[in-house]
Amino acid sequence: MSKLKIIKAFLKKLINIIILFMFLVVLQPEILNQYPTKLLGNFTDFDRRGKKPMRNAFILILSLSLNSCGSGSKSGSVEGSTETGSCSAPIDVPTVPAAAGQFAFTLPDTIDSCSVGGYVVGYEGVLRVEQTTEGSFVINNIPAGQLDIIITGNGSDASLSLDKKEKDRGIRVKKSKILNGVKTDGGKIDLPKVGVITGRALLNEQTDHAGIDVYIPGTDYIAKTDSGGRFAFSAVPVGTHNLYFEKDGYHRGQVEEIDVTESSETKLDDITLVISTGAEGLIVIENGAAIANSRTVSIVVGATEDAVLMKYSESNTFEGASWKPVKSSMQYTFDSQGEKKLYVKFANANGLESSPYSDTVTIDIFSDGTTLFSPSYSVASVVPPNSTFTLSAIALPTNATAMMVSTSSTFSGASWEAIAAQKQISVPANYSSCGSKTFYVKFKDKDGFESPIESKSAELNCWQSVSRSGAPSARERHSAVWTGSQMIIWGGTTTTSDDLGDGGIYSPSAGTWSLISASGSPTPRWQHKAIWTGNKMIIWGGYNSSTGSLNTGSIYDPENGSWTSISTTNAPSARNRHGMVWTGSKMIVFGGCASENSPFGDGGIYDPSLDTWSSLSMTNGPSARTEPAVVWTGTEMIVWGGMDGSYVRKFDAYAYNPTTNQWRTLTSSPSTENRQYYSYVWDGANLQIWGGITSAWQNTGSVFNFSSNSWASASINLSWKPAYQTIVSTGTALIFWGGTEDTKGVNNDGYILNEF
Repeated sequence: MSKLKIIKAFLKKLINIIILFMFLVVLQPEILNQYPTKLLGNFTDFDRRGKKPMRNAFILILSLSLNSCGSGSKSGSVEGSTETGSCSAPIDVPTVPAAAGQFAFTLPDTIDSCSVGGYVVGYEGVLRVEQTTEGSFVINNIPAGQLDIIITGNGSDASLSLDKKEKDRGIRVKKSKILNGVKTDGGKIDLPKVGVITGRALLNEQTDHAGIDVYIPGTDYIAKTDSGGRFAFSAVPVGTHNLYFEKDGYHRGQVEEIDVTESSETKLDDITLVISTGAEGLIVIENGAAIANSRTVSIVVGATEDAVLMKYSESNTFEGASWKPVKSSMQYTFDSQGEKKLYVKFANANGLESSPYSDTVTIDIFSDGTTLFSPSYSVASVVPPNSTFTLSAIALPTNATAMMVSTSSTFSGASWEAIAAQKQISVPANYSSCGSKTFYVKFKDKDGFESPIESKSAELNCWQSVSRSGAPSARERHSAVWTGSQMIIWGGTTTTSDDLGDGGIYSPSAGTWSLISASGSPTPRWQHKAIWTGNKMIIWGGYNSSTGSLNTGSIYDPENGSWTSISTTNAPSARNRHGMVWTGSKMIVFGGCASENSPFGDGGIYDPSLDTWSSLSMTNGPSARTEPAVVWTGTEMIVWGGMDGSYVRKFDAYAYNPTTNQWRTLTSSPSTENRQYYSYVWDGANLQIWGGITSAWQNTGSVFNFSSNSWASASINLSWKPAYQTIVSTGTALIFWGGTEDTKGVNNDGYILNEF
């Protein structure tokens, strides 16, 4: 095409634009009112939505002319939003601008991506939703503030087509915090089915109520009433909306905070517009920003030409406010933080007053419109008996005067305190506190403005697992001793009743095992007992499937891995399921059996320094029994419970003093612990019994206090139900290992219960 033709085509297009512009401005002003834009410039010629359409008329006409097919144009239909989606090529994810923000989100697969549309409320003609090549959706170049966003679309199974502008899904996302240079991630948004708003708007003392403009401000949801005043929006996004009612010559009416729910009709009460005979106007705080960083804000006021006076107040009753000459701009200082509303009304020369107009702003110094301060810190898990957590490396905002720390998301019971880079917070030192703990931190400044809340979690590790890497094979009815730093496991039997003569040494501090070879060890056995002398382990008695019960024993030295047999001269008769303790210099054996129905009521005392046995006096001692719980208190050997030859459980208790070689009877304990095959341990003050079987497998523990002669339930239960396992006490923890469980049989699992 020649240059001359190009110029002629351009001039022809320009003439058409000018003609269309004049037609709309002079003859059809109501058409322009369908295209509201953001408030800019002076405030002397406002349409019904508080906006000035004339300023962008040329841009609008140009847009209409260049898009002669009319796609995407606005409509005043009562059918609701005319926002349309399209299957135009997705865009690359845009870079977040430095002087504006970005809002991004995704939608579930049940939404037809071609139908998705939306915009920032108040910027419906400018800031619109676009689909990206990554399958997400984005609105870019959003000014900083707390803004609402409309998102609409159709379900993938919807009967609506792209040619029909009404959408069957939609939501109004309230107060999205937009920051300059920051991408606000809206996450995955589930678009609910739209709702309906219906009602009537009436003209005072009139019979024909047609032509009242009804609209949701800042959106393209516009309707007009019929002669009966009826109106309907049939496809309104779920959320909270305001509704304005306007007609020339009448005061504007409005209904605020209308809740629209999914697939439901919201029917409003009738609203009546009264004739306006006074001035009108509006108020804008901080140029329409949702967040202000100071209690002192800028105010812009717009009023009709007949307004001569105005008054403003934070109260809609204007109590204490006085009339002042109309000013187009000023500053106002709020006395506190939070969401604020300022009202203004006008009067003309005849004293006729307008309805109140208002605008809102949130005073929040922790968001400066550029960066969003968020507390950051570290917190590490702790192990009982410690129940105090340390929050460290707390990031401190320069304008903070106090901080609050709590384990409650509502900060229940917490109080403001001096800021610090480190804070300790304790939870109750009991087993009910076990598990994950979440901590919450926030700050405030001198004006009482609060920062966002940051939460982090850490564990109160009451339970820890014993590593199975390098552990001995699965077994039950084995022995275990605590050396002061390590646990030694030896012997036992398997599911197939194999006799085991090996073991292992576990270091809790390192979390590692080292194995004890069966080579050079004593006769493999199970249902034996073991004690720790302070530097060596002594095992004695037990059962071997080939030879029966044993009265042999051996001393194991973990320093060199050697075994030394002990004398059997004058030793007690062969037995298993007996009790055995170390007094500090000697080993005492009591009870047990060689066969199920023939328990022993005697024992012996072994002196490893002399490798000799001596008899154990049984005068006034306990009756014969097998499987008694036998522990050393530091001065006496306590014998509790057991089972006689008729398999009847015992619940009596005795104490033996090796210094006097005498027994004494303890008060009989109640028969509340009628269980067998349990494990037991002395914790330094009490006898603890865990697991075992009554009429069913047990995961509970019980504690018997000899001084008070009373049982108490353990304050924590096991997560498994064991029998024939071993327990050792480290002084601060109990280590459970091996045994058999009701659900998985013989095992080599281990658990550490850190005690309070």
